[in-house]
Amino acid sequence: MELFGWHERLLLRWLPGFCPLCRGRAMVGLPWCERCFRALPRNDHACWLCAVPMVEHAAAVGQWECERCQVAPGLLHQCWVPLVLQHEVEWLVRRYKSSGNLHAGRLLLELALSVLGVASPSEQLAALWQCEAIVAVPPDVIRQRQRGFDHVQWLAKRLAKALGKPLLAAHRRYSVGSQRGLRREERWRNISDLFAISGPLPARVLLFDDVMTTGATLEVLARACFEAGAEWVGGLALARTPAAKHA
Repeated sequence: MELFGWHERLLLRWLPGFCPLCRGRAMVGLPWCERCFRALPRNDHACWLCAVPMVEHAAAVGQWECERCQVAPGLLHQCWVPLVLQHEVEWLVRRYKSSGNLHAGRLLLELALSVLGVASPSEQLAALWQCEAIVAVPPDVIRQRQRGFDHVQWLAKRLAKALGKPLLAAHRRYSVGSQRGLRREERWRNISDLFAISGPLPARVLLFDDVMTTGATLEVLARACFEAGAEWVGGLALARTPAAKHA
């Protein structure tokens, strides 16, 4: 997994760096300190199908699906979201999306993949590595113009390079605007036929978004992928909104 260029790797290795989260001394070869890395809000006990945070007790008793997915599972075969959108993670997301701070975006991606353990794949990550291509959530044109860049595509290109997978394109049929504050069902109604994919897809596809709230966006994109020929569709996002906001 490599998200830094050779000159950045050289600086990280030989020059004393400072953690951007606390301004303390960073670990050798890494752009953050050990204390901040360990204190990140992690989504360790999450549903395997929708990545909604669950209580620690559920994992302890072998419950890997949330109550919603037990009753009515979505279209994703598996979903990985390593961080919770709180504290330092929320600060990095805001700096990246709202202020266009690319360093914050790259740091967020590196932190998320490190927490996920992509560098040393486990059995839980086997399906992620077996994907044949990555499809990023395409931008809303109006919001892209407001930000000045496609923030998901920028991250997706670096993710695809890190995983060694091709990045394929999806398209939005229309502009929706902000869905902040809407319930899952309301989001579904607004975007039920939002995405289109031209050309056949490989059998195993991984969808990517920066932040996952209700999961409706990835679900609708997954349906477009199945229509384009995919047989297995997983999801990956960097951060999940806290469980209290998923109603």
